[in-house]
Amino acid sequence: AVTAPGLEYPGYVGSGRGNTCLITNSGEGDVLLHSFASVNSGSLYLSFMFRVDSLPSTSSMGYGICFNPGDGRTSLNTQLYIKRLSDSSFSVGTRKYEGLAKHYSNDTFSTGQTYLAVLKYQFVAGADNDTSSLYLFQYGVPAAEPPMPLVSSHDGPDFINMAFVVLTNNYAQSPLFDGVKLRIDGIRVGTSWQSSVWAMPTSVHSGSRESLIPLSNVPNPFRSHTSLQYELPSRGWVLVQLLNA
Repeated sequence: AVTAPGLEYPGYVGSGRGNTCLITNSGEGDVLLHSFASVNSGSLYLSFMFRVDSLPSTSSMGYGICFNPGDGRTSLNTQLYIKRLSDSSFSVGTRKYEGLAKHYSNDTFSTGQTYLAVLKYQFVAGADNDTSSLYLFQYGVPAAEPPMPLVSSHDGPDFINMAFVVLTNNYAQSPLFDGVKLRIDGIRVGTSWQSSVWAMPTSVHSGSRESLIPLSNVPNPFRSHTSLQYELPSRGWVLVQLLNA
């Protein structure tokens, strides 16, 4: 479902824009794929906000977002895995290839809190050594990719490319990720940290991409100096133009 309002994470470019995706699993699964230009070298980044609102005892572990290659198969990979620890806490992990071991962090996270996550698939020369990684932040947005991910996996065969972002509720998951309420928002895909985590939204957002911001300045008109005052609803780029007669 698409519900209002959107998630907010201070400093992230997708924060507070539009609505959010609410995944409520009931034991039957669907896969929603959104394509992008196929990537077959370097690294691919998927950044997004997420919040887990409920984790009943029926939701052992599972995922709601991941990548899929463009080879015609459903090979869901590089997932954000959520493993229930209690009604109000969980751990996170990822895996590169379906059916192989999941790699979890030892950190504990809480329901009701919005986090910023970054999934990364890195193409590495050679056979069966590409890497799936997960970065997760509770506050702040790093200007550059941290030297170490929270957790990573290189188990299993490599993929020839990546071409889809996937949202899913319980598709082919065992044990079932049943009864969870998971919100995902601000999805950005890029081939670098800057073009994903820091990319300006160009599709789903609030209002037009170029919005006029109420601005006052004193004195106006002016000769040598003036003071500008304006307020932004969220972090973003501002273009100030000074015009003469």
